[in-house]
Order: sequence, then structure tokens, then C-alpha cells
Amino acid sequence: MSRPPFRSRMGFTLIELLVVIAIIAILAAILFPVFQKVRENARRATCQSNEKQLGLGLLQYVQDYDESMMPREVSIPAGQNGTTTGTGVAWSQLMQPYIKSQSVFQCPDNPRKDLLQYGDAAGGFAGGFVSYAANVQGGFQDTDANQPPRPPFGYSQYVSPAQTIVIVETTARYTDFDVNNTFWEQYQTDPGNSAGCLFAGHTSMSNFLFSDGHVKSMRPLATLDTDDKGSGTVNLWRWDNMTFKALYGTGDTNAFQDLNFSANQYK
Repeated sequence: MSRPPFRSRMGFTLIELLVVIAIIAILAAILFPVFQKVRENARRATCQSNEKQLGLGLLQYVQDYDESMMPREVSIPAGQNGTTTGTGVAWSQLMQPYIKSQSVFQCPDNPRKDLLQYGDAAGGFAGGFVSYAANVQGGFQDTDANQPPRPPFGYSQYVSPAQTIVIVETTARYTDFDVNNTFWEQYQTDPGNSAGCLFAGHTSMSNFLFSDGHVKSMRPLATLDTDDKGSGTVNLWRWDNMTFKALYGTGDTNAFQDLNFSANQYK
């Protein structure tokens, strides 16, 4: 008896296709979170690199101006420098000779990074983008041409430069950030609304630039001491590291409220 001719099988059976699809689905479920984490780590690293460049620019400014800290904003009254209504020059503009880039002022994770900041001087246009703001309790102060001049904040006044935050991440459209003011306790998506909060969108972490130039990623409440209801050992927000409890009394909880709001917002 002759053997029937051999026929090669073409294609897959339905069961084989289902098995392959199931394997692909399982691999996707395993790898997708990994890819997301890798992408987020890359964005956080870009943000940290931005802040490190800002730190270098800030320290160069300090060297150029006799160990004086950069002001948060310089107010220019009407009639000076060709202005008719008055304007303000913000720290982001003062840093441009050292940075020479606008993209450095944009965190890739910040949902409002394409909005322009503005200051609060007359005419108030700052010229930077939303992402980073000056910590007003960390040595930044305003210089108002309408007011009697005051000496700039000296870099030597820092009690511990490695423990003092100078630049923070924010979603607000302002050039400054005051952790002890509950104005910075709002989450806004409306481009026309200037309010915002501390941005902690790097897997519940936020990047902070310290006055010695180093950058650290931290959870919001870790920047505040336990006396002020935080989880840290030192108040990193003050140039002198003094607790808000010692400064304003036992009833002051504004800093905790601001930071706790951000911690809950970006869980």
C-alpha cells in the first residue's frame, strides 16, 4: 500500500493564535509599567539637569555681584528705561546671561510648562515659563526702584547653604513661591488662573535646588521639620533654618497645609 503524500501545514490553528495573543498580553502588562517608569525617570532627570544649570547660573551671579544673592524681581517704575507703565525684571531674566536658554525653565512633566509666568510689579511681565519659582524665604528678595534701596541678601548670611532651598517646582504663574502662604494651595488647569501649588509630579516627588548648587528629589513634607508637622529634621525653606513654629508661634500651620496639599494631590 502506498503512503499518502506529505502535506505541509500552513498557518496556525485558532488555539495557537489565542495562546500567542495571551502571551503578548501578559508581556505587555509586565513591560508597560516598566517603560512608564523609565520614561518618568528620564523626565525627572531632565528636570534635575535644568535645576542644576539654574544653580550654576545663580552661583555665577553671586560671584559677579560681590557675594550678593540674586533678587527675585527688580521693579522698574514708569518713565525709566523707556517704560510707560512700569515693569518688572524677574530672576529668570536676570539669569539669562548665564543660561542663554528658555527651555531650561520648563520641566517636561509640568502640565503648565508652556504658559508664561508673570511677576507682580507694575506691568508685571516676567518672560519665563511656568515650572520653577524662587523661594522667597530662602534668600530671594525684591528690589523696588520706587522704595528706598536696601542692601541685597548676602550669600554669607546662609546658616547652611546645603540645607536651604532656593528654587522649587510649581504650577503657579508667579516667579516666587512662599511655602508659608496658603495661596500656593490650589490645583489649577485653567490657563487664565495664576494660582497653583508645589509640583510633585515625579512619582510623588519634587526636585529642589539648594543654595550650594546641588539638586535633590524629595517628598514635599520631607522638606519641613517635625516641629512644623513635617517629616524632616530641618526646615529647609528658611535661609536660617529656623522653624516656623519658633518664628510665628504654635498656631502656624500654613507651610504644612501647602506641602500636605501637594503630597495628596500627587499621590
